[in-house]
Amino acid sequence: MNAHLESLSRRFAPPLINLRDGRIADDYGEQESAKIVINHQLPADVTDEELDYYQDVWAFLDAPSLLFYFHPVTNWLSRHPDTDSILFDYYVWSLDRNWPAAMALISDQDAGAIVAHLISIKERHHLHETYSQCSELFA
Repeated sequence: MNAHLESLSRRFAPPLINLRDGRIADDYGEQESAKIVINHQLPADVTDEELDYYQDVWAFLDAPSLLFYFHPVTNWLSRHPDTDSILFDYYVWSLDRNWPAAMALISDQDAGAIVAHLISIKERHHLHETYSQCSELFA
C-alpha cells in the first residue's frame, strides 16, 4: 500500500501551493516567517525540517496540494511516533475540509486507500481525538 500512496502523491507533483506559499498566505503576503525556500518537485523532496518548520500551514493548501503531501506527512508520522507536534493534526483536519474536492480528483480505490491508511495508523499513534473532528474523511 505504501507504494500505491507514494504513487498517488506523485500524481499531484509538483504541488500547486507548497508549504512556503501556505506560510506566506497565512502571513498576509509577508515573507519574513517563510525563511526556508523549498523546491518540492516530488514527494521525496519534502524534508522533515520543512514539515516541522511549516507545520501549521495546511489550511492554506488546496486539495491537489494536500494530496501531494499525503505520503510525506504520513511517513513523517511513522518516523516520529511519539511526537506531540500539531503537524499531523492540522494536516488531517485540512484534508478533511478538502475531502470532497480531493475525491473529485482521485478514484474510489485511491480514496479508499487513503482512508484505510489513516485508519491503520489511528491506533498506533493515538489519533482518536484528531480523527473525531473529521466529518468528511470518516463519514
